[in-house]
Amino acid sequence: MENYKEVVDKEILEDILTKGRKKRRFKITVCFRENLSEKSKKAVNLVNSLKTYWAEGEDKYGYHCAAFLPEDVEILHELWDLVNNFEHKKVFINNYRLPYSQSLWLLLFWINRIK
Repeated sequence: MENYKEVVDKEILEDILTKGRKKRRFKITVCFRENLSEKSKKAVNLVNSLKTYWAEGEDKYGYHCAAFLPEDVEILHELWDLVNNFEHKKVFINNYRLPYSQSLWLLLFWINRIK
């Protein structure tokens, strides 16, 4: 199986090389740094089991990252409950850091929880 980080890198490269972005499914990626808290251990265990997980960086400067599609909203919500107060976290919308990615885009993604 291909490393998911390679998939993300290919998507970004395709966007750069083609004038119009290729239509992709909406996804949110959450990256966070591990810390000494119990929530951090739970978050790392949660994302380690995902197919869309990768790690970047090393040691205390490394990030754990996972991408989530709309059908993964419950897992994302569980992860966000664990990491939302972490000092070092990043949220990407379709591989890009957008304004209001935490305050607006995540809120819009939670609409998928309504059934």
